[in-house]
Amino acid sequence: MKSKAFLKRKLNYLIIMEKKNVAEKIGRREWILIWVVGLAGQLCWNVENQWFNTFIYAKIGPYAWIISWMTAVSSIVTTFSTFFWGTWSDRKGKRRPFIFIGYLLWGLFTILFGVSEFLPKNELIAAAVMIVAMDALMSFFGSMGNDAAFSSWTTDISNEHNRGQIGAALAALPIIATIAGTVISGILIDLLDYFAFFIIMGVSVIIIGVFGGILIKEGEGLEPNKDEKGFWHQFFSVFNFKTVKENKELFCVFLTSCVYFICFNFYYAHIGNLRAYVFLDVLDRTLTFLGYNKKQMDIPPTVINDRTLVPVRAVAELLGAEVEWLGETKTVDIKYDLGTLENNVGYAEKTKTCEEFLFVDYDIFASYIDGTIQTITGKFVLQNDKEIKFELYPQLAPETVAKFVGLARAGGYENTIFHRVIDGFMAQGGGFYADNAGYLQTENIMGEFLANSFPNVIAHKRGVMSYARANDYNSGSSQFFIVQTDSPHLDGYYAAFGKVTEGIEVVGNSIFNLEQTSSAVISTVSIYSLDLYIIFKLYLFFIFY
Repeated sequence: MKSKAFLKRKLNYLIIMEKKNVAEKIGRREWILIWVVGLAGQLCWNVENQWFNTFIYAKIGPYAWIISWMTAVSSIVTTFSTFFWGTWSDRKGKRRPFIFIGYLLWGLFTILFGVSEFLPKNELIAAAVMIVAMDALMSFFGSMGNDAAFSSWTTDISNEHNRGQIGAALAALPIIATIAGTVISGILIDLLDYFAFFIIMGVSVIIIGVFGGILIKEGEGLEPNKDEKGFWHQFFSVFNFKTVKENKELFCVFLTSCVYFICFNFYYAHIGNLRAYVFLDVLDRTLTFLGYNKKQMDIPPTVINDRTLVPVRAVAELLGAEVEWLGETKTVDIKYDLGTLENNVGYAEKTKTCEEFLFVDYDIFASYIDGTIQTITGKFVLQNDKEIKFELYPQLAPETVAKFVGLARAGGYENTIFHRVIDGFMAQGGGFYADNAGYLQTENIMGEFLANSFPNVIAHKRGVMSYARANDYNSGSSQFFIVQTDSPHLDGYYAAFGKVTEGIEVVGNSIFNLEQTSSAVISTVSIYSLDLYIIFKLYLFFIFY
């Protein structure tokens, strides 16, 4: 049986709602507050979701684990804070003080977040703890002011006639904040650096919080709603099974929103750093793969009288020259070999080409470097029962992998031999059948390597599998080779497409020699996993094969 107090509150609510339904429009003051206070909150969330992460990479270091901890703790705190302060505001029957205090402290901890920049660089753990703590406190009070109090206030002032308008405005605010916040914030960070930017953002939120706390009027009919069983009973009542059962549609919306924001936070936590920092790291490693040694300047370039002066040693050594300082005569002796100099002429052009390739597929190359790239696995089984296990990279060399996998699954490599073996260099097979039984003939494929304008940057290190070819870049057919030792002279000129994961010692010992041809015969090539990435290519291959 419902209590008298409950029935009284219900009656008052119905009377108030009937009055509100007469006034279908919201006043100018309310609309200004919705747009100004709401936009400020969303801008602050945008700063946290996007720029806190790039700040860590730029000022602390490329530590994704700090971002992960910060995001995880912040998400937990935000969830708790929203329910906690929402319950308190319901029990007090007030929104305005929660908006005022929440926005004020929200701005304060946004400012303090940037202080971690000034900790000693060797105090990584201290910086990480401060970052996680300040972000958690920022989220705690931000959720108090925006998610709990401000959102509840917009509900308080709405009715069935204007609820759509208010909902549309609230939905538009994050989009506007993302566009404006991303552009404006980026400009301010470039001009003023992060700490000054956080000060500006924090002070702005504080000012708007004060502005909102003064001008916001509580919704008509809002009264204290206290659960007689106490605060925590009221707090946890939202998780009660009976509550969920009675509000199925509402909780379906909650579940959908939950999934969305999981994806949202994953995206924002790391996407800003992917292009800004990971790409540069991938580019640097790729250039190293290609044999380009990064030259560090011991003295930075200097501007004197509007002229940029670059240390001659850095430029000369980049071009392959030897630089020597002659102390007695205080002169510089530069010696270079003309052939070495000519070989370095195309350095800038090749670097630019490599960068253009990486700009298109930098995420694929990043995943290859850190070992998370999608792979296809398989193994060779030789007639002497020796096994060579391997993994293939369909994202880096799709047509080459499709060709190899297609031949393997069709039995094309069975009873073929490793016909060409150079000790300490490589073992080549996939062309000739054992016992002079003929030659495996298939259609040629495009050469997937840099010299043929294809962005394949797999380096020919020990164990790498690559496709053989003639002088024509597009003459690869069925033959492949496995390099026994690092062979950088092949990089960019042959289509590397995988590497040996187990059994590399088989490639390098006497089992592969032309005097024991029978021991180098391939019995089977098994493919363990077939990546969906190349299903279509395999389909086309089988049609024309």
